[in-house]
Amino acid sequence: PIPNPQSPIPNHPVLSYYPLIKNNNVNLLRINLLKTIKAHTKCVNTMKFLADGRLASCSNDETIKIYDIKNDYKVDITIPTEQTGGVTSFCQLDNGKIVSCSKDKSLKIWSITDKSYKCELTIPNAQDEEIVFVTVFPNDIMV
Repeated sequence: PIPNPQSPIPNHPVLSYYPLIKNNNVNLLRINLLKTIKAHTKCVNTMKFLADGRLASCSNDETIKIYDIKNDYKVDITIPTEQTGGVTSFCQLDNGKIVSCSKDKSLKIWSITDKSYKCELTIPNAQDEEIVFVTVFPNDIMV
């Protein structure tokens, strides 16, 4: 028998998944579509929950959007990153700031409040090729 779905966030209405591994057994993954959020104008590249419980996404439309999950996933903040070609990924640092990366080889660090944002640092040409993924290790070490 397939186990009951579990949400990664208690009482969260959007995500529903089954554990992949339990007691050294591999279980089938089944995801149920519960909500479609139409906010970006181009392909969504990354979607993650932030530490404060809000949902965030980035897209080839060169924006990061932050959603209010308690208000039917309405967009709280739209950040026009000015990262040419699209924002490919983002991560959140321990201090709550967001780091975005782009096809234009740049990294940007954003401070985010309830309804506003500010670009604190832009690193153009952070590497020779487009940056497709950024993540953070403990102590805010970015890779």
